[in-house]
Amino acid sequence: MAKRIVCILLSLLLVISFSVVAAAEEQTEAAKNQPRLLYIATAEQFLEFAENCRLDTYSRNLQVTLTNNIDLTGYDFGGVPTFSGIFLGRGHTVSGLNIHSDGSYMGLFRYLTASAVVKELHVEGTVTPAGSRAYVGGIAGENAGRIEDCSFSGAVEGGDYTGGIAGSNTVTGIVSGCAVDGTVN
Repeated sequence: MAKRIVCILLSLLLVISFSVVAAAEEQTEAAKNQPRLLYIATAEQFLEFAENCRLDTYSRNLQVTLTNNIDLTGYDFGGVPTFSGIFLGRGHTVSGLNIHSDGSYMGLFRYLTASAVVKELHVEGTVTPAGSRAYVGGIAGENAGRIEDCSFSGAVEGGDYTGGIAGSNTVTGIVSGCAVDGTVN
């Protein structure tokens, strides 16, 4: 009888230990899926964010929130290279955008991947690159993600695939509730 009780207790202990391990693995997986949060309040922080986005994996699972208007006047800025996360403008404005460098895929964001979301952002400035000038937009050069409730005010000029919000909107790209005030050539 004592052996049976010990066997039953050991079996219960084994089941409980598997349950604890499974729960810990579940919590670890849930933590991996929680977005990393980044709050941007200054032009310098925005430029650092853009520099980090040169590595295409940096913005995966990243949620960026603007907490102030950002003025890029006087800064050498060529666009956020690749963005895959969520960018919440919260109604703030990025002004002073002035992109004139050579190349294609030009805009505040050069590439928005299929997982990218940009919401409630206002952008003011000029995107008039030299050189090949294909895929030029005020918010994105190429959009494969979602651009929602955004606006661009200023001038956009390019060659092939030029638009006030996005130069190119791919099959997966969605632009909704957006407006442009200015010129697009």
